[in-house]
Amino acid sequence: MKLRIKTDGLINIRNGLISPPSLIKIKDGIIESISPLNETDDVPDENIETIDAMGKFVLPGLIDSHLHLNFSGSDSPLDEMLSSDDETLYDMSLKNARIALQNGITTVRDCGSKGDTCLRLRNDILTGRVTGPNVLTSGRAITTRGGHVYFAGIEANTAEEVFAAAEELFSENVNFFKVIISGGNMTPGSNPLIDQYGSEEISALVNFANAHNKKVSAHIHTSEGMRKAFETGVHIIEHGSWRKGDGIDIDGNILNLMAQNGTAYCTALPSIYSKDPETLYTKKEDIEKLRKLQKDRIEATVRNIQSGMTTILGTDAGTKGNGPDELVNHAALIHRVTGLSCLDVIKMMTLNPAEVLELKSRGSLEKGKVADILIVKENPLVKMENLKMIHSVIKSGEAVFMQFQ
Repeated sequence: MKLRIKTDGLINIRNGLISPPSLIKIKDGIIESISPLNETDDVPDENIETIDAMGKFVLPGLIDSHLHLNFSGSDSPLDEMLSSDDETLYDMSLKNARIALQNGITTVRDCGSKGDTCLRLRNDILTGRVTGPNVLTSGRAITTRGGHVYFAGIEANTAEEVFAAAEELFSENVNFFKVIISGGNMTPGSNPLIDQYGSEEISALVNFANAHNKKVSAHIHTSEGMRKAFETGVHIIEHGSWRKGDGIDIDGNILNLMAQNGTAYCTALPSIYSKDPETLYTKKEDIEKLRKLQKDRIEATVRNIQSGMTTILGTDAGTKGNGPDELVNHAALIHRVTGLSCLDVIKMMTLNPAEVLELKSRGSLEKGKVADILIVKENPLVKMENLKMIHSVIKSGEAVFMQFQ
């Protein structure tokens, strides 16, 4: 199958420069060439589909590096999950994946799902049985018995049990390991201020992952959990909230050492942290509590990014009120609170995750790479929200969504 794109708005994602009028030729899902556009390129060819993107802006498809396809993003996602069988969860995951794709997100990274639901979805998309974005998944998260997200996890308490869990997940061909170091907010009885694992258990997983060429992503909300992650060599920090008691306790030295050691950071900041508390609650104490939590989480997020760790953006989509179409809103928040350029934030959804997640064939538009492409009507380098003004989405060389109005 062949496709070509004519454009005068091709964005070089590495430096933010816009190329002169160009012709992108795609064959069998791969970018065959990118060359200057000339008059002969206007000659119709009935054997090649042509997308006219003149006056539009062309960039790589986006990557959401942390979401949960099993969850609905409704007001009660946990209740819905617990009352659903695996086939219903598979259908939910496919629906969420397709919504992401329609919003220009051509790769998603599922960070914890029940059974083999997302593993099957990943495989079905790869084989062409269903249409969806490229899916990376941890399968079940590794957690303690009754610990955070135990309902979408594989439970293990000791270092030996964690090692055995890693062996089982590896046999299922997961893309990476997800470990729940601290408690979380969604699970009844779980406390985000208390760690579930010590260094011995975390080390057992990291050592197994290193020996089998996999990476470990760690859900962490505590400052002590961040210290353990650094000491044990965790590869990717998820959330990284630095919580301690009623506030946060950020260790700048650990952050700097993580950056030097190549640790990556995924924001995984749900949309609730950008919403006005007064639109969510009526009681003054609830409003003030959320305001304080928002302030602390955003401060921790900014400090993590400023440390120099390679940052990738994740929405934690699927959690309450947080759908699979939130990535651009999340990017706009990061742009606003950090003062980083639009280009730098876009890199956190393209080049950076391609590097961190070892997606060597994605993340930029270059000869030989997979043709995952987003075309928008206005320049996203001047306004993040312009990424919502979608003209078309191309996944593996196939136009899967087109909106010409």
